[in-house]
Amino acid sequence: MRSRLARLVLAVALLLAGSATLAQAQQFDSYCAQISEQDKVASDGYPLTDAGSILRQDRANYHRFGLADDLDQTDLTFASSKARAAIPSMLDAGATDPSVLKAIVNDYPFVCMDVFAQSIDAYILEPEGDPGDDSGPVMPFNGRWDCEVAIFTFDAYTYNNGEEDLPIQDIQENTDGSFTLMFAGDYFITVGDFTATTMTWLSGQSGDSFSCTLLD
Repeated sequence: MRSRLARLVLAVALLLAGSATLAQAQQFDSYCAQISEQDKVASDGYPLTDAGSILRQDRANYHRFGLADDLDQTDLTFASSKARAAIPSMLDAGATDPSVLKAIVNDYPFVCMDVFAQSIDAYILEPEGDPGDDSGPVMPFNGRWDCEVAIFTFDAYTYNNGEEDLPIQDIQENTDGSFTLMFAGDYFITVGDFTATTMTWLSGQSGDSFSCTLLD
């Protein structure tokens, strides 16, 4: 009897441990932010000298003080001060390359965060140009488009979905002439069926498809 009870307790413990590991491995959120000088100064005026505190201040500037940088994206996790307080320890618990942490402290990178249950992994993007920079390559999807549910705007570096700017990480040209645009958090969309004034938009995540008409 005792042996069976011990085996049952062990099985429950292993199940709980496996559930905790699975939750830790699941990505809950992702966002990107431009680190600027204002992110390196605490709200009380003291300079910040570690990456975790800088990332925490960046989110405080975004959510609390209305001091978002132009390229800052929103997140679904750090709107409260309690959640932001966990950023340094979550960063320590993650697998961010030390060179990224050093760049956050010493430079002004455009950094993206993958947020898990108990950790954050940060990485740096180096876009080839600035959002809205007309000197970038001319792509058939460039411009403002009425895509049924919202006005979508594209250039070679940025996609605006009517609510926020999403920096384009990579562009893949497909054999049918369409283009797949890659973003942070494994999000992607495909645009194609181009005419002089129309195109189709397809979400790789939801499968939603819209017909778009060029506005300008």
